[in-house]
Amino acid sequence: MPKCEKRRFSDLRVGIGFDIHRFSKSRGRKLVLGQVEIDYRGLEGASDADVVLHSICDAILGAAGEADIGTLFPPESSKGITSKKIAEKVIEIVSRKYKIVNIDCVIVAQKPKLGVFIPEMKKKLSELFSCDVNIRVKSPEHIGDIGKGKGISAISVALLKPKTKL
Repeated sequence: MPKCEKRRFSDLRVGIGFDIHRFSKSRGRKLVLGQVEIDYRGLEGASDADVVLHSICDAILGAAGEADIGTLFPPESSKGITSKKIAEKVIEIVSRKYKIVNIDCVIVAQKPKLGVFIPEMKKKLSELFSCDVNIRVKSPEHIGDIGKGKGISAISVALLKPKTKL
């Protein structure tokens, strides 16, 4: 009988990411979450303020032992940049040593209702990161600033494995 490959779970790397942005006072700003444009008031930020992608990128960077996106892309140098460009750079940095196994993200938002956008977010992000991406939405039940509809946050977990192991 052939020997089975021994899985070394100690080689797996887990990272957690978080991001939060308040809604912009400017009505001209678009809301972008998980690379999907939503017809609603946008979020404030130097980039497009996609809290989903920002939290995912920080989770990936954390799992790889790298600096956070605020360090890699300071606000003064990321003005007008898309979060997709940030994600592509993160993928470039991390893919030298690691493969992204999967990503899980929870969006916390009172408004707008986001359930109908989840399938498109999952599709776009799975293609971007070349792995399974799960997205869920939770309501803060009117608690805190997010619950009062003042912004949106996202929490993500990423699992990486070394390219040469497992």
